[in-house]
Amino acid sequence: GSTPHTPKRTTPMSLKLFTPDMATPPTRPLRVTVRPDYRLSFNAEASRALQTAGIRSVRIFGDRTTKQVVLRPAPDNAPDGHLITYVKPSPHQIRASLEAAPFLRWLGYVPQTSTRYVVFKLPRRAFTFSLLAPPTSPTKEANHQ
Repeated sequence: GSTPHTPKRTTPMSLKLFTPDMATPPTRPLRVTVRPDYRLSFNAEASRALQTAGIRSVRIFGDRTTKQVVLRPAPDNAPDGHLITYVKPSPHQIRASLEAAPFLRWLGYVPQTSTRYVVFKLPRRAFTFSLLAPPTSPTKEANHQ
């Protein structure tokens, strides 16, 4: 009979079986598109981050000089809260958007064309982006995902 101490010769100790969960998927940047209809439209990654954080309503903070925008979670019934609309184009997709016309007008930002900006996560489930930052180059990222 075989003893339990016999090492298997088939797999040297330094080899590891690769499993799919060991692969880290490439993280694409969180982005927001400011559309001519004054909606803020979030890409798949940003939409998922908002949904994962459980955010349904946000308070919008803006700096009229630097055009910095900060979104902070708000209680659903907050009078100064802005509701986020979530749409599921397919079972595995989520798209978040926000009606922001009064805010963008107050900020002095007039969206002529759809322009994308990178969004950064802040502590305590907040998100920020700057409308003065150079817009991100358009890619076909909406098509795959």
